[in-house]
Amino acid sequence: MKKKQSYENLPVWTESLDLVKDIYLLTSIFPEEEDNLLVRKLQKQAIEIPTNISKAMLNEEDRIQYLKAANLNIVEIQTVLFISQKLGFIEAKDVEKINNKIDRIDTDLQGLVQKLSRR
Repeated sequence: MKKKQSYENLPVWTESLDLVKDIYLLTSIFPEEEDNLLVRKLQKQAIEIPTNISKAMLNEEDRIQYLKAANLNIVEIQTVLFISQKLGFIEAKDVEKINNKIDRIDTDLQGLVQKLSRR
């Protein structure tokens, strides 16, 4: 019987946990008068990335689907970050910092999808 790969050992999973922390820190600077829709959206999508990665590693049948869902979470984060910047809630440097981390996660996710697709 083949041993399941632990998601906790995947660099992309630990990187995505760091992204969650970064998103929470970033959203803490949003103005109080903001109705929290953007804050909740960013936080939820950030949390969904490591969640979907862990689901992928535990569910062989739907593995690729969960990894693609994590990629969609990334796209939503990027979109909400740009909206937040346009509204003046965050600065371009904040968006760039998060996007650099997201790019690394996205690259690792794509590599994982390719690796698992070959199996």
